[in-house]
Amino acid sequence: MNDNAHVKYLLASSEFRSLSALEKATRLVKFHDISRRKAAQICGVSEPSVRRAVKRAGDGEFVPPCRRGCPTILTEVEDENVLSWIRDQSKSSNPPTEQEIEEYINKNRIASGKDAVSESFARYWYDGKKDILTKSYAKPLEPERLAAATDENIEAFFDRVEKELGPMMLYNRNLIYNFDETMVTCKEKAVKVITFREFVKDEGKLYKLQMGKEYEHTTVGITVSASGCSLPPLIILPTSELPGESIVELASLFSKCWVIGGATGWINMHAFEEWTKRFIVEVINT
Repeated sequence: MNDNAHVKYLLASSEFRSLSALEKATRLVKFHDISRRKAAQICGVSEPSVRRAVKRAGDGEFVPPCRRGCPTILTEVEDENVLSWIRDQSKSSNPPTEQEIEEYINKNRIASGKDAVSESFARYWYDGKKDILTKSYAKPLEPERLAAATDENIEAFFDRVEKELGPMMLYNRNLIYNFDETMVTCKEKAVKVITFREFVKDEGKLYKLQMGKEYEHTTVGITVSASGCSLPPLIILPTSELPGESIVELASLFSKCWVIGGATGWINMHAFEEWTKRFIVEVINT
């Protein structure tokens, strides 16, 4: 068997069938005594690329080429996990930024004993996913939520609830309350995110929960009974200047609210405990 026939036989074998052109050329040089120039010609790649690939491999296996400082290649499982996470985040109105994608990848890689990806990895990873992903500006979700919380929308919601669940109610509605808290950021700024194309249906219809140290926020807690009665909303301001020992009522500014100060503005055990005390007093007196 001459050299050309031998090479054709190798390239048709299972060892080479699923490899990229550069990886085929590298294996021909490293393991089958084919010159770099000939391997490059046979596989249709440049000789300098083959030379660099052989050098990167050293005594080991093929190493994919670095692309502007981005040598990491995710496994198929890692790739699917990232895409699934982006979809879940987008469904929750929290499509991730490039930085958040990198943080998610690194968290999982480090947990499994692997090296972290380079700082610009998400940008290059996204380039290979443009057929299903897209970059778009997402507006803050909180202002949109607040704008939708009109008296008409709230009444319409409870009308639907009453129609569906009213006949099933077996207990005194005045004794059933629901407390739900949400955050309201004070920084209204659109941010560039990466999401599936299907989530960007109309321009200006993409929103994102904006969280993090750069977003100062306030926590708002709403309490409503099954009978439709409501208690004053709880507001946790991101300040330690307000009294922190107990919830205070600011008659001039927040005459119908319970307000407490906190270092971060997040709800915590102390704030919830203070709310619980006031809740019990209010319910007993009504």
